[in-house]
Amino acid sequence: MGSRSKIWSYFKKNDDRVQCNMCDYNVLFNGSTTSNLWTHIRSKHVSILNSSNVDEEIFETNQNQASSSTTLSTTTQPKITDIFSTEKNNQLKQEKITQIITRMICQDELPISFVENGGFKQLLSYLAPWYKIPVKKTIKLRIDALYDIEKKKIMKDMSTIDDIALTTDCWSSRATESYITFTAHYITPEWKHFASNITTEHMEERHTIANLQDKIDKILIEWKIKPKSRAIVHDNAANKVGAAKNFPYSISCFAHSLQLALNKILLEPYSKDIIN
Repeated sequence: MGSRSKIWSYFKKNDDRVQCNMCDYNVLFNGSTTSNLWTHIRSKHVSILNSSNVDEEIFETNQNQASSSTTLSTTTQPKITDIFSTEKNNQLKQEKITQIITRMICQDELPISFVENGGFKQLLSYLAPWYKIPVKKTIKLRIDALYDIEKKKIMKDMSTIDDIALTTDCWSSRATESYITFTAHYITPEWKHFASNITTEHMEERHTIANLQDKIDKILIEWKIKPKSRAIVHDNAANKVGAAKNFPYSISCFAHSLQLALNKILLEPYSKDIIN
């Protein structure tokens, strides 16, 4: 097929090969037939056939009519270039999509392995067939970088706040690993309330009062909010109460207190008769 074939809207010639404008893949080209090019479009970019009104040409009967000249047509702009006009634009879109995927994983609390799911790959293959899905290691590095960005933003916001309240809790994962979480609560000068989960850290030490106090001090110093931390809300465990005694206001969680009261009531013999 000559160089005026519609297929050349999606490829550029490079010696004995041609390069796909959408994914940069090099396809072998013998100069007389475009069958390899159409095969690539059908297998990798089938959406073009559906969305761009591209009809595959009957190239088998025209193999011997190929022109010795392989100059590409520059008079017709393909529709696909309205979306992916240049390689530079594709690189920018690649980066933007990766950023959105990273933020989606964080906001929706998805596992990093989400990028390896078959359905996710199929979706992106249809929406952006040129997009190269990053591996888990890349996503992990992106999450770390995003954390640093968000941390700086929150620290900047809290630097203008005079009083901050904290909530904290210790919990265990399904793998029985122990963690401690801190949330900072504050009101801006514009009277907007913010609750920022400033950290969740692995708590390898025993949950003694001294160890908990050391962990709390470390976190508050790291976030530069120790002098302005006025109150802390915690559960009723003795070690939590003891660890929080240095705060101006140490407050037991109302919901936890209520749950403890209910648990105690349910232990009474008469409670079963009432419930039944």
